[in-house]
Amino acid sequence: MAMRISSGWKIIFIVILLILIIHFINKNGDVATTASLAYVCPRQIEEVCTFRFEKYVPSELETAWASLSNTWQDKAGFCTAQQKLTEHINTWIRVAEKLSKSTTGRLTSSDSDFNIADKTFSKFIYKQTCGSKVEMFEKWIEPLALSLKDPRYNNGCPKAGDSFLHSKAHLVLESVTGREKLEKFALMDIGASTFVAGATGSSQQYLLSGYKSRGIHFNKLLLWEPTQMKDSQIFAQVPEDWYPYYQYFNVLPSSVPTDPKNPLNALKLFATVDDFVSLKLTLNLTDIELKMILKMMTEPEITSLIDEFFYEHKFKFDEKNPPLKLVFGNTQADDIFTLLSKMRHQGIRAHGW
Repeated sequence: MAMRISSGWKIIFIVILLILIIHFINKNGDVATTASLAYVCPRQIEEVCTFRFEKYVPSELETAWASLSNTWQDKAGFCTAQQKLTEHINTWIRVAEKLSKSTTGRLTSSDSDFNIADKTFSKFIYKQTCGSKVEMFEKWIEPLALSLKDPRYNNGCPKAGDSFLHSKAHLVLESVTGREKLEKFALMDIGASTFVAGATGSSQQYLLSGYKSRGIHFNKLLLWEPTQMKDSQIFAQVPEDWYPYYQYFNVLPSSVPTDPKNPLNALKLFATVDDFVSLKLTLNLTDIELKMILKMMTEPEITSLIDEFFYEHKFKFDEKNPPLKLVFGNTQADDIFTLLSKMRHQGIRAHGW
C-alpha cells in the first residue's frame, strides 16, 4: 500500500515538473540546448545609456561681444560695437548652413572653415555613459552676439539688412549624436500660430524640418496659441504623419506658477531628464513670458528637463532714455544676454529667435 502511494506521488511530481518546465520555456524563449532543461539563458538586457550636460564654453566672439556691452548706451555705440565684429558674419552664416545638415553638431578639424569657426561658435560639452563606457561630446551653438538674430540684420544701424529680421539662418539646433538611445523627443511651442505661418515665419515647420535634418524626430508635440482660430486653420497643411503626436491648445497659457494650465507644469508630468525637450516661447506678451522664464530658472526640476530654448526679443533705441531696451517692458539689452548666457551655463541651449 505504501509503495502505491509513493509511486502515485512520483507521477504527480513529474507531471507538475513538466508543466512548470513548459511554462518556463514558453515565457522565456527557446531552450539553447537539449541539456539546458535546468538552465535557460536569460534574454540579453539592453544597455542603459545616459546623456548629461557637463559645461558650456563661450566662443571668442561671444566673449568679445559681452566685453562691449558697456558701449550699448545709445544707437551709435551699439552700431560701432557691431561693426567691429562684421568680419565674422560670413563665416557664421556659412558654417551654420553646414551644421544645419549635420547630425554631429560640429565641423571636423579637416574642414576649411574649422579654425575660424572654432573661434566663432560656442560649445556645449556632454558626457554619455553606457554601462562602464564613458564618451565625451562637443556640440556647437551660435554665439550670443550682435542682435541675437541673423548677424546680417543690423538692427537699424547703417547698411541695415531689414530683410534678415526674421531669418533663422544663424541658428544652430541640437543634433541627434549622443542622444540616439533616448525614447522621447518633445517639442513645446508656446506661440505656435499655424503649421505654415506665424508672425516671424512658420516656427512649427522650421523646427520640425530643422531638427529632422539633424537626425531628431519628435514623438510628442505640445502647442499653444492665444489667437482664436478655426480647426480648419489650425490643422491646415499639417502632415498626416504628425497627427498622432499633435496636441494643440488654442488658449492663452497661464503663467501662474501653480496653475495646471501653465505649460511648464504640463512639462513636469510627461518629461524626465532622459528625454529631449525643446521649448519655444514667442507670445509677444512680456509679462507672461518673463514669469514663465522666472519659473524655468528658479525651479531646478524644470531647468533640468529643458534641453533647448528659443526666446523672441525685440530691441529698441530710445535716444532720450538710453540705454538700449527691449520693445516690451524696461529690460535692458544686456540683461537678455545675461539671461540667455545663464541658461546656457545651466545646460539649456538658449537662442534668440
